[in-house]
Amino acid sequence: MKLKQFYISISIFLFFTIVIVLVKFYPTENKFSLIVMPDTQKYSENSRDIFCDQTEWIVKNKEKLNIVFVTHLGDIVQNASLVDDEWKNASKCMSSLDDVVPYGILPGNHDVDEGDNPISESNKYNSIFSTNRFSKFSWYGGSYKGNQNSYQLITENGMELLFLNLEVDPTDDDIDWANKILSENKNKRVVLTTHAYQYDDIPERSQEPHFRKGGNSGENIWNKLINKNCNIFLVLSGHFHNLDGENRVESVNQCGKVVHQIIQNYQGRINGGNGLLRIYTFSLKEKQIKVKTYSTITGKYEEDENSQFVLNIKF
Repeated sequence: MKLKQFYISISIFLFFTIVIVLVKFYPTENKFSLIVMPDTQKYSENSRDIFCDQTEWIVKNKEKLNIVFVTHLGDIVQNASLVDDEWKNASKCMSSLDDVVPYGILPGNHDVDEGDNPISESNKYNSIFSTNRFSKFSWYGGSYKGNQNSYQLITENGMELLFLNLEVDPTDDDIDWANKILSENKNKRVVLTTHAYQYDDIPERSQEPHFRKGGNSGENIWNKLINKNCNIFLVLSGHFHNLDGENRVESVNQCGKVVHQIIQNYQGRINGGNGLLRIYTFSLKEKQIKVKTYSTITGKYEEDENSQFVLNIKF
């Protein structure tokens, strides 16, 4: 009996030893997710609960989906200089992410102050989403023109990521700043977010700036920034909603690498978007990003080919 117990103990010990070795040297893949928040302007104006439902859902699902970053596409509010309550609504909802999930944000055309040159000032944006709000976080890399342009640094599963955020119709000096940041971080993979970059009704980049005199169109951003910085692999934008607010463009940069450019904007849908978010799940093992579109209001996924698809990425 004692010999039998001895063998049982030895077997158990060997079993757990093997398990520990396998976990250490052959770890299971740790997938991770990026959440995209399309234009929230209608929520800030009329439906704060939907806005807050989105950020609260992100927090609740942080561990389950391994959410490592959230990026907001701009047009945070509808009336930048007219209704202070909209900024309060936006700030309250986004504050759910503070100290919980790293995130980037930028001003769209609705987030700038009114005046002779409406696109020239983002004073209220910079007072609410100031550099001081983010500079305390280790993942916050830096900014330009207040927090109108910024970048964040994340390392996940051995992959070094840089999230670059450019204001609507960025100027040449904005792009010069971005080029400088990328030249200093050539070893990192880059996700670029801006506001009005590509159309949703045709698979093309915008051919002219829409709001700022002297700004850059999507095509110009491609030529001046994306094409020559070969570590940019994903470009995310919103704004346009001539059809359903969804489209994709694949372009090959000067290094021969595919750059995925994707628009998602649901403000023209029911309830200003019905809480629709984009979930980008990275699988380094499979060399894929699986994209899903989810409504925090209905609890359902959109399953058409424009809303659920797979991006093949050479990580």
